[in-house]
Amino acid sequence: MRRRDLLQAAAMAAALPVAVRPRRRRRDAGDAWTFALDEHARWSLSSAHGAAVVAGGEIALELAGAPPLPLRALDGLRRFRYGGGDAPAGWSVVGTTRGLEVTARFLDGRPGAGGTAWPLVAVSVRGLGDDATLAAIHFLDSGVARVPALGLPSARTHRRTDAPGGTGRGPALLVNGYQSWSACRVVSAGGAEQVMGHWQLATLQGRTDASTHRRTGRRGTPAAPAGLGLAFGTEDGGAGRFVIGAGGVQADSSFGRRLLGASYPPALATLTILPSDTPLDDLGLLAATFRETPLPAAVPAGWCSWYELYGAVTEADVLANLAYAQTHFDPKSFRVIQVDDGFQRAAGDWDTNEKFPHGHRWLTNAIHAAGFQAGLWLAPFAVSDRSAVPIARPNWLLQDDAGAPLVLATREDWGGRIYALDAAQREVQEHLRDLMQHAVEEWGYDYLKLDFLHYGAEGTHEGRWQSGAEAYRAGLRAMREGAGRAFLLGCGAPLQHAVGVFDGMRIGEDVDASWEGIQPAATATLRRAHLHRRAWLADPDALVVREPLTLDEARAWASVVALSGQMTLASDRLDRLSPERVELLKRTIPVAPVSGHAVDLATPDRVTAPALWAGTSRVADLPAPWRFRPGDDAAWSDPALNDVLWEQVAPGTPWEDAGHPGLDGFAWYRARFTAPRRPPAGPLALELGRVDDADETYLNGQRIGASGTMPPAYASDWQGYRRYTVPRDAVRWGHENVVAIRVYDGGGPGGLYSLRRDRPPAWMLAPVRADWWMLAAVNWDDEPRRMQLDLAAQGVDGPLVAYDVWQDARVADVDGRWAGRVAPHSATVLSLRRRPRAPCVIGATRHIVQGRVDLADEGWDAKGLVLSGHATQLDERPYALTIALPAGFTATRCTADAECRLETGARAQEQRRTASGPPSVRLVIPAPAGRDLSWEVVFAKAGRR
Repeated sequence: MRRRDLLQAAAMAAALPVAVRPRRRRRDAGDAWTFALDEHARWSLSSAHGAAVVAGGEIALELAGAPPLPLRALDGLRRFRYGGGDAPAGWSVVGTTRGLEVTARFLDGRPGAGGTAWPLVAVSVRGLGDDATLAAIHFLDSGVARVPALGLPSARTHRRTDAPGGTGRGPALLVNGYQSWSACRVVSAGGAEQVMGHWQLATLQGRTDASTHRRTGRRGTPAAPAGLGLAFGTEDGGAGRFVIGAGGVQADSSFGRRLLGASYPPALATLTILPSDTPLDDLGLLAATFRETPLPAAVPAGWCSWYELYGAVTEADVLANLAYAQTHFDPKSFRVIQVDDGFQRAAGDWDTNEKFPHGHRWLTNAIHAAGFQAGLWLAPFAVSDRSAVPIARPNWLLQDDAGAPLVLATREDWGGRIYALDAAQREVQEHLRDLMQHAVEEWGYDYLKLDFLHYGAEGTHEGRWQSGAEAYRAGLRAMREGAGRAFLLGCGAPLQHAVGVFDGMRIGEDVDASWEGIQPAATATLRRAHLHRRAWLADPDALVVREPLTLDEARAWASVVALSGQMTLASDRLDRLSPERVELLKRTIPVAPVSGHAVDLATPDRVTAPALWAGTSRVADLPAPWRFRPGDDAAWSDPALNDVLWEQVAPGTPWEDAGHPGLDGFAWYRARFTAPRRPPAGPLALELGRVDDADETYLNGQRIGASGTMPPAYASDWQGYRRYTVPRDAVRWGHENVVAIRVYDGGGPGGLYSLRRDRPPAWMLAPVRADWWMLAAVNWDDEPRRMQLDLAAQGVDGPLVAYDVWQDARVADVDGRWAGRVAPHSATVLSLRRRPRAPCVIGATRHIVQGRVDLADEGWDAKGLVLSGHATQLDERPYALTIALPAGFTATRCTADAECRLETGARAQEQRRTASGPPSVRLVIPAPAGRDLSWEVVFAKAGRR
């Protein structure tokens, strides 16, 4: 029985326990966890050794317009313990209220031959008579629940931490965003700020070597796991939410307005609890159990039209990039040519417009003839006025609370007002199924990027019993069926209910070809890396390498993408890139079979805005409320302006959410702060946060900075973090100061929408094989950094030989710890390999990731002193291997299936203009001609004849 069918059966048959649950690697008996119920039907979970995982959890049912009703308040409450021995064990609690039957199951966790079955709480609600409306099912209430692994006692005993940034006193938590574009955050448990997360929650502190060593408590017994993961189910009818604050954690499943009644299926919500030393890893493995088909073996790479051409893309643009890809990239690894938004007549009318005069089938035939796969972008839940769907099928449209068609946006390029389809309806499901089938079979596409999928979970429809999550999931399943074997990439997708449908998934915000513009995507790449190759193949968004990114900046982003092993789609105009930028792209293709992760993922986000800083010291905050006024007048920068009649707002939220829905164009903010009497030491900077889209900022009437470009040459910098250098004489020391910010929004959300800088993790580690690792140290700051890392604590045992990828040279050996100076806006990328007693390859020029793409069958003949190997997946570029030389070894000659030469000592250093390092030799093959080849290097050893 499939997991989905099993959970549905659990909801229908209250007397039967769930027989199969998510499993992972085999554990010992100390990994058994048992539920207990107190006299108030509150639940607790403890390990076999008595350590509490959760205490005082309370199930509650929330109906529309009514307060939550706890389990203990149900009528005719019955509880019983079942199972034991080899059978699954746990508790069932059944009761009724207002014509509803509520069943709560608490299934113990236990080790088994197939791995560990994690503890699971499953709640189903069945209607017995008249209709009722379900709003939510609650699992944890911060007022009574205690979760020791999260460091969160109940609200009655917790002491708040109100320091800026809400550092709290508990462990770091990874708080998942709702959909593809929603940021994941790292916060400290128990901080003053209230944070909402979705689907999954995990602690990030625990043993780094937990996979090979079990922690022990007193008398050598296994200790309770150091961490905890929580996850709602993919087949749940509600959307799982976590609210973390000073008082603790709340967990509930939101159903919106889900109907319950005798003629409707039961509503189901589940919460899996993962006590673990590696909870993030286990959450990824848990998500994999919801897949019914295996993931594609190859991780896609290729080209996407969006991130330079955007909606202006034409058929000629696609053909030009196709022609360039055909002559410069191998279609076996650079596989996909994907047309993005801009080809369609309207949202909902997906035939080509006048910019694509030959139509879909002609274009896919051209792409296939060149040897590539054809990809297409669609927003399948979206329909616009111009598509005629709203007129022809008004009953298909989602509705707002008043019963009117729900308008989600207005976009002239999409055809006017944008509505969404109600995928709870069978006719709509058939439409979605047919659209996918038509795109694949009639138009000829192999790869479909489905965007703005969150539209399908919005709104409701008169007479519909399904929740938004259930309707969304039904629509996704219909599209999966229609697409057949085509690769499906989700985007803008609520993640909890997307697992098992998609082959790939966008996991972060849009990128931009700027240093600030790549950082949100880099953050998402690492914070959601545990789901890659498990729930789906992760898409970190496009690998842009064009200017204005400097070469070092482009290399840093390419390094993150390459070491992640995630999807790699270029999106620059390939034929306009400089040769060195094309070379950089080629060093990321094919996608390497690695899965890099962030070493410093547990570093919480810090809020440093809005404030005046002197070096690393906070000089003065810009307290709320600020003053706000739509419109534009240059006089509004004057510090003497009387703004008392301006409205008050709190910075850090889009102005649409502050009472100005639909506002586009100009508006101003004004804020005040008092500077200390004595100017502090250090360079001054004003940190404001992120502004959508462009701004000009004034301090006491003096313009101190700007980002983006104002009309008429409008250019957005909505992802850029505003940090402006402040002249010392611009500050009125000991007096009040006025900051005025002129903002222009070109569409969509606008204003000073975020106060967070959210720097990505700085360290990335990717195991290559048992004795080989890739390490990246990325300096996201504007100043040089001396960075150091305890490698031994990460299980990377020395001594290690090291190769610097971007210097293309062997560097100093590493033993236990690496330290070095990293330039601003750049990455140092090292290949680290355990030091053998014989010569070995430590680096090559083919790919950023060493040892997994181009190196095969490396072997050492100790008798003949010969190092040999096979070079694979080469292209037309010159190819060079760097070989580490132990003391006493000298390279004497090389042979290969193509011309080769050896570069040693000073000659090799001169060729690469690098400083002299430990001894090495380079095997250079000037013209590999894109073919696989064998090579050998013969050595001499001092003292041996």
